[in-house]
Amino acid sequence: MKLVLVDDNADFVISMRMLLEMRGYDVKVYLTAQEFLQDVASLDEDDLLITDYYLPDLNGIEVVRRARARRPGLRAILLTGSREDSVVRAARSIARRHHGELT
Repeated sequence: MKLVLVDDNADFVISMRMLLEMRGYDVKVYLTAQEFLQDVASLDEDDLLITDYYLPDLNGIEVVRRARARRPGLRAILLTGSREDSVVRAARSIARRHHGELT
């Protein structure tokens, strides 16, 4: 399994990559959504996408949608420090479609 990080914060990505690789994970890093989406076909079935919500070229929800259009069933984690209701609602909507109602 490969962990795929998509985040425009280079310091965060470098730190996360180091921590995850120290724990034995194979990690691939992308600093833009477009860079990741150009490479999404190379993902394996068991890879995990971890993406920030706020990216300069697309939001994280759209990254997940576009990636799943090419790789159905792709597992994803959406990260954000935001407390904006619209972001929370959008993330919950995606989760509900795939996992049922959240409590």
